[in-house]
Amino acid sequence: MFILVSNTQLTTQMEKQVNIFEKLWQKIDWDSVLSVIVSKSLLILITSIIFFAFYRIGKAILNRSFKKYSQVNFVNETRTMTVKKLTESVFQYAVLFFYIYTVLSIFGIPVGSLIAGAGIAGIALGLGAQGFMNDLITGMFIFIERQFDVGDRIKIQGNGLTIEGNVISIGIRSTRVKDFDGSIHFIPNRNIVMVTNFSRTEIRTNIDFQISSNTDIDLAEKLVLEVNNKLNQVLNQKMTRASDYLGTVQLTTGQIVLRTAIYSSNLESATIAAEFYKAYFEAFQKENIELPDYFHNYNK
Repeated sequence: MFILVSNTQLTTQMEKQVNIFEKLWQKIDWDSVLSVIVSKSLLILITSIIFFAFYRIGKAILNRSFKKYSQVNFVNETRTMTVKKLTESVFQYAVLFFYIYTVLSIFGIPVGSLIAGAGIAGIALGLGAQGFMNDLITGMFIFIERQFDVGDRIKIQGNGLTIEGNVISIGIRSTRVKDFDGSIHFIPNRNIVMVTNFSRTEIRTNIDFQISSNTDIDLAEKLVLEVNNKLNQVLNQKMTRASDYLGTVQLTTGQIVLRTAIYSSNLESATIAAEFYKAYFEAFQKENIELPDYFHNYNK
């Protein structure tokens, strides 16, 4: 009897709960809810389209402006690329910020009050923005001091990291460096403690063209000087100054080489050296001068 009573009470309670949910369900104005969902969705869609169009148009204007700016003869190309990448980064973050602000406002969230308000949320936001502000300030000093530009070969050290490669972009939050194996490193600006720039100073590269014991040295030197004079004109834009022929040099291994010193940025040295070797090889082959099986390239 007790069990039957308990089951009856349980059934009655469940029916009451079901009735309560039914009443709540019936009180919901589904037409209004559906109308709000549709209207908000349409507003977000329209907002997204507007901001996307604004972003594409703004980026196109920036690209066209910097293209015209770079056509000025006295403008440094790497500096122009650096300013362009930094401007695009600022523009992208600005558009993203206003887009998020607009979407939150559509949902009725008082973004301005949340940002201006104090309390736990404000403290958390401040702590989260601290790293961003450090990145921003460090990025500004990198840009103002011209520590490096887009295209420069650099080595970055700081906070236990060492990265070497070519700069592909400088942003307000991070710097992207392409390693020699093709890897792209995204480095927060605040982690950049020390920078070594290999592209700013002139370096000397010795081009050692090996000759054999049967080589006519006078003829070989004549050919080398002719090649040097020709390439000094052809590679004038890549070299910081004309090459110097240093004469016949004996290496520590006993090999005899004809040495030429070329002067360029670190970024261009390998390309220029390859051009000199190729021209020497073709000139010697044309005169049927005997060549050894390999050449020795010594960088000093």
